[in-house]
Amino acid sequence: MYVVVSRFNQNTWEENCEYRRRKRLVGCVYGTPLPMAASIPYKAPVYVLELNFTEHKIMGVGLILNLIGVGNSKVYSDSQHNSYSYNGKYRVDREEMIEKEEDLMTKLDEILFWQCKRWRAMQGMTQIPVWVRQLPELNYQEILRNMFLSRFMKHPAEKDSYGNTSQTQTINGNTEDTNIVTIDAPARKPSIRTITIKRVKKGTKKKTLTKA
Repeated sequence: MYVVVSRFNQNTWEENCEYRRRKRLVGCVYGTPLPMAASIPYKAPVYVLELNFTEHKIMGVGLILNLIGVGNSKVYSDSQHNSYSYNGKYRVDREEMIEKEEDLMTKLDEILFWQCKRWRAMQGMTQIPVWVRQLPELNYQEILRNMFLSRFMKHPAEKDSYGNTSQTQTINGNTEDTNIVTIDAPARKPSIRTITIKRVKKGTKKKTLTKA
Protein backbone atom coordinates (compact mmCIF):
# COMPACT_ATOMS: atom_id res chain seq x y z
CA MET A 1 0.00 0.00 0.00
CA TYR A 2 1.23 3.49 -0.87
CA VAL A 3 0.31 6.36 1.47
CA VAL A 4 1.44 9.91 0.69
CA VAL A 5 0.56 13.33 2.03
CA SER A 6 -0.54 16.52 0.32
CA ARG A 7 0.58 19.58 2.28
CA PHE A 8 -1.67 22.61 2.80
CA ASN A 9 -1.73 25.87 4.69
CA GLN A 10 -5.09 27.52 5.37
CA ASN A 11 -4.99 29.50 2.13
CA THR A 12 -4.18 26.56 -0.17
CA TRP A 13 -6.70 24.37 1.64
CA GLU A 14 -9.49 26.89 1.05
CA GLU A 15 -8.43 27.21 -2.59
CA ASN A 16 -8.60 23.42 -2.97
CA CYS A 17 -12.08 23.28 -1.41
CA GLU A 18 -13.29 26.16 -3.57
CA TYR A 19 -11.91 24.51 -6.74
CA ARG A 20 -13.76 21.27 -5.95
CA ARG A 21 -16.97 23.19 -5.28
CA ARG A 22 -16.64 25.24 -8.45
CA LYS A 23 -15.93 22.19 -10.61
CA ARG A 24 -18.51 20.11 -8.72
CA LEU A 25 -15.94 17.40 -8.00
CA VAL A 26 -17.15 14.67 -5.67
CA GLY A 27 -13.66 13.20 -5.31
CA CYS A 28 -10.27 14.83 -4.79
CA VAL A 29 -7.68 16.86 -6.67
CA TYR A 30 -4.12 17.72 -5.66
CA GLY A 31 -1.67 20.15 -7.18
CA THR A 32 2.03 19.85 -6.40
CA PRO A 33 5.33 21.46 -7.48
CA LEU A 34 6.95 18.02 -7.79
CA PRO A 35 5.70 14.65 -9.09
CA MET A 36 5.41 11.69 -6.76
CA ALA A 37 8.47 9.50 -6.28
CA ALA A 38 9.43 7.17 -9.11
CA SER A 39 9.36 4.30 -6.60
CA ILE A 40 5.53 4.41 -6.74
CA PRO A 41 4.49 2.37 -9.80
CA TYR A 42 2.54 3.89 -12.64
CA LYS A 43 -1.24 3.56 -12.08
CA ALA A 44 -0.70 2.22 -8.54
CA PRO A 45 -3.50 3.09 -6.09
CA VAL A 46 -2.32 5.78 -3.68
CA TYR A 47 -3.97 6.97 -0.46
CA VAL A 48 -3.50 10.69 0.16
CA LEU A 49 -3.57 12.21 3.65
CA GLU A 50 -4.57 15.89 3.45
CA LEU A 51 -2.33 17.69 5.97
CA ASN A 52 -3.36 21.20 7.01
CA PHE A 53 -0.25 22.71 8.61
CA THR A 54 -2.18 25.74 9.86
CA GLU A 55 -4.62 23.66 11.90
CA HIS A 56 -2.17 20.78 12.44
CA LYS A 57 -4.90 18.41 11.38
CA ILE A 58 -5.57 15.83 8.66
CA MET A 59 -8.63 17.16 6.84
CA GLY A 60 -9.51 13.99 4.93
CA VAL A 61 -8.18 11.12 2.83
CA GLY A 62 -8.29 10.82 -0.94
CA LEU A 63 -7.76 7.78 -3.16
CA ILE A 64 -6.07 8.30 -6.52
CA LEU A 65 -4.15 6.39 -9.16
CA ASN A 66 -0.59 7.41 -9.93
CA LEU A 67 -1.55 9.14 -13.16
CA ILE A 68 0.07 12.52 -13.46
CA GLY A 69 -1.30 15.61 -15.19
CA VAL A 70 1.06 18.44 -16.16
CA GLY A 71 -0.46 21.89 -15.55
CA ASN A 72 -3.97 20.53 -16.21
CA SER A 73 -5.67 21.81 -13.06
CA LYS A 74 -5.48 25.49 -12.03
CA VAL A 75 -6.28 24.79 -8.40
CA TYR A 76 -4.09 27.36 -6.65
CA SER A 77 -3.29 31.05 -7.14
CA ASP A 78 0.42 30.20 -6.84
CA SER A 79 1.15 28.59 -10.20
CA GLN A 80 4.09 26.65 -8.77
CA HIS A 81 1.63 24.41 -6.95
CA ASN A 82 -0.17 23.69 -10.24
CA SER A 83 2.89 22.22 -11.97
CA TYR A 84 1.65 18.63 -11.56
CA SER A 85 -1.81 17.40 -10.63
CA TYR A 86 -3.47 14.18 -9.49
CA ASN A 87 -7.19 13.52 -9.53
CA GLY A 88 -9.32 10.85 -7.90
CA LYS A 89 -13.01 9.97 -7.72
CA TYR A 90 -12.96 8.98 -4.07
CA ARG A 91 -12.48 11.03 -0.93
CA VAL A 92 -13.52 10.68 2.72
CA ASP A 93 -13.79 13.87 4.77
CA ARG A 94 -12.57 13.87 8.39
CA GLU A 95 -16.05 14.81 9.61
CA GLU A 96 -17.51 11.69 7.98
CA MET A 97 -15.16 9.21 9.62
CA ILE A 98 -16.28 6.55 12.09
CA GLU A 99 -14.64 6.03 15.48
CA LYS A 100 -11.92 3.61 14.34
CA GLU A 101 -10.95 5.89 11.45
CA GLU A 102 -10.96 8.97 13.66
CA ASP A 103 -8.69 7.21 16.16
CA LEU A 104 -6.18 6.53 13.38
CA MET A 105 -6.31 10.15 12.18
CA THR A 106 -5.73 11.41 15.75
CA LYS A 107 -2.63 9.21 16.08
CA LEU A 108 -1.33 10.33 12.69
CA ASP A 109 -1.94 13.98 13.62
CA GLU A 110 0.35 13.57 16.60
CA ILE A 111 3.04 11.63 14.71
CA LEU A 112 3.18 13.51 11.40
CA PHE A 113 2.84 17.07 12.71
CA TRP A 114 4.96 16.81 15.85
CA GLN A 115 7.36 13.86 15.52
CA CYS A 116 8.61 14.18 11.92
CA LYS A 117 10.33 17.58 11.82
CA ARG A 118 12.69 16.97 8.88
CA TRP A 119 10.04 15.14 6.88
CA ARG A 120 7.58 18.02 7.45
CA ALA A 121 9.89 20.39 5.57
CA MET A 122 9.84 18.30 2.38
CA GLN A 123 7.95 19.46 -0.72
CA GLY A 124 5.45 17.71 -2.90
CA MET A 125 3.41 14.57 -2.28
CA THR A 126 5.79 12.36 -0.32
CA GLN A 127 5.24 8.99 1.33
CA ILE A 128 4.83 8.87 5.09
CA PRO A 129 8.15 8.01 6.83
CA VAL A 130 9.26 4.39 6.85
CA TRP A 131 9.37 4.19 10.64
CA VAL A 132 5.73 5.33 10.77
CA ARG A 133 4.71 2.64 8.28
CA GLN A 134 6.36 0.05 10.51
CA LEU A 135 4.40 0.91 13.66
CA PRO A 136 2.26 -2.22 14.26
CA GLU A 137 -0.18 -0.45 16.57
CA LEU A 138 -1.40 1.85 13.79
CA ASN A 139 -2.90 -0.90 11.64
CA TYR A 140 -3.28 1.84 9.05
CA GLN A 141 -3.42 -0.38 5.97
CA GLU A 142 -6.52 -2.28 7.01
CA ILE A 143 -8.29 0.85 8.28
CA LEU A 144 -7.59 2.91 5.15
CA ARG A 145 -8.55 0.07 2.83
CA ASN A 146 -11.83 -0.56 4.64
CA MET A 147 -12.52 3.17 4.79
CA PHE A 148 -13.05 3.16 1.03
CA LEU A 149 -14.39 -0.36 0.50
CA SER A 150 -17.15 0.15 3.07
CA ARG A 151 -18.32 3.35 1.38
CA PHE A 152 -17.78 2.84 -2.32
CA MET A 153 -17.83 -0.90 -3.10
CA LYS A 154 -21.31 -1.82 -4.31
CA HIS A 155 -20.92 -5.34 -5.67
CA PRO A 156 -19.23 -8.34 -4.03
CA ALA A 157 -16.53 -10.15 -5.93
CA GLU A 158 -17.82 -12.62 -8.46
CA LYS A 159 -16.46 -16.13 -8.87
CA ASP A 160 -15.38 -17.62 -12.14
CA SER A 161 -16.15 -21.14 -13.34
CA TYR A 162 -13.26 -22.49 -11.27
CA GLY A 163 -14.49 -20.93 -8.05
CA ASN A 164 -11.76 -18.27 -8.02
CA THR A 165 -12.64 -14.85 -6.60
CA SER A 166 -12.20 -11.84 -8.86
CA GLN A 167 -9.11 -9.84 -8.01
CA THR A 168 -10.66 -6.40 -8.35
CA GLN A 169 -13.83 -4.70 -7.23
CA THR A 170 -16.29 -2.37 -8.94
CA ILE A 171 -16.67 0.91 -7.07
CA ASN A 172 -19.63 3.19 -7.76
CA GLY A 173 -20.30 1.15 -10.89
CA ASN A 174 -17.19 2.50 -12.65
CA THR A 175 -15.65 -0.50 -14.32
CA GLU A 176 -12.66 1.56 -15.46
CA ASP A 177 -11.73 1.98 -11.80
CA THR A 178 -11.70 -1.69 -10.88
CA ASN A 179 -7.93 -1.60 -10.40
CA ILE A 180 -8.16 1.00 -7.63
CA VAL A 181 -8.78 -1.36 -4.74
CA THR A 182 -7.37 -4.87 -4.83
CA ILE A 183 -8.30 -7.02 -1.85
CA ASP A 184 -8.16 -10.63 -2.97
CA ALA A 185 -5.38 -12.97 -4.02
CA PRO A 186 -4.87 -13.42 -7.77
CA ALA A 187 -7.07 -16.03 -9.38
CA ARG A 188 -5.61 -19.53 -9.44
CA LYS A 189 -5.29 -21.53 -12.61
CA PRO A 190 -7.11 -24.85 -12.67
CA SER A 191 -4.95 -27.60 -11.25
CA ILE A 192 -3.58 -30.34 -13.52
CA ARG A 193 -3.57 -33.94 -12.28
CA THR A 194 -1.71 -36.80 -13.85
CA ILE A 195 -3.24 -40.28 -13.54
CA THR A 196 -1.19 -43.39 -14.25
CA ILE A 197 -3.00 -46.57 -15.31
CA LYS A 198 -1.13 -49.86 -15.07
CA ARG A 199 -2.00 -52.92 -17.11
CA VAL A 200 -1.05 -56.19 -15.52
CA LYS A 201 -0.55 -58.18 -18.69
CA LYS A 202 2.22 -59.55 -20.69
CA GLY A 203 4.69 -56.76 -21.23
CA THR A 204 3.29 -54.32 -18.62
CA LYS A 205 2.55 -50.93 -20.15
CA LYS A 206 1.87 -47.60 -18.53
CA LYS A 207 -0.59 -45.13 -19.93
CA THR A 208 -0.60 -41.53 -18.73
CA LEU A 209 -3.70 -39.36 -18.95
CA THR A 210 -3.76 -35.64 -18.29
CA LYS A 211 -6.92 -34.35 -16.71
CA ALA A 212 -8.03 -30.82 -15.75
